[in-house]
Amino acid sequence: MSTRKILVVDDEVELLHLVKKTLSREDFEITTCSDPGQARQLIESESFDLVITDKNIPGINEVEESGLMLLEFVKRFSPATEVIMMTGHASVESAIEAMKLGAFDYIRKPFNLIELQKKVDRVLDYHHFINPENTIASYRNLHNQILDSLGTIYSGEIFQEHLSKIEQQIDRLFDAQKYRERILITLRDAMNEIALLSEQLLDEMDKNDPHSELVQKIVLQTGKRI
Repeated sequence: MSTRKILVVDDEVELLHLVKKTLSREDFEITTCSDPGQARQLIESESFDLVITDKNIPGINEVEESGLMLLEFVKRFSPATEVIMMTGHASVESAIEAMKLGAFDYIRKPFNLIELQKKVDRVLDYHHFINPENTIASYRNLHNQILDSLGTIYSGEIFQEHLSKIEQQIDRLFDAQKYRERILITLRDAMNEIALLSEQLLDEMDKNDPHSELVQKIVLQTGKRI
């Protein structure tokens, strides 16, 4: 399994330490920094699978919501890098704003570290599809449509509750797609193996063998299906 690189950005040093300790494991490489300007330099020089940043971290031109500016930079400079936005403001507007700018998910402070771990695993799990870019684009489009609808009907905790339930349903939908992809991958691998064995068998067979024509057909058909 390849190592996933995660950048965590927050001006609370203690929080950075806790998040790094929580996420640190064999397949995660965690980098932390407390300055969004430094974070931009890191993103320019390294490749990250995920950025977790505070929405209201100060730093860029003394702007209080430099986390949003960092989010915009990430999606412009490295579109394949996903972002989880941390925010101390639980308003519906905060969630919609961050996700409309390209955040995959958000989490409200103070948060449970286990909840953060689950959100990180959830984000990275979407990279396991055959074509993750298209899958994530489809997810984001569907998710934003739901955000627009919920934002006009609910607010506060009711909004959070409904959004959480709908996200679970979306995940089930994409899990079904992943299951179908696993079947396709299994079939592809089986076809590859059949094609290889058939070619080897054909090379070893006598041209006058009555079964050679059948093996030739198998080689031809498996080649078309791969």
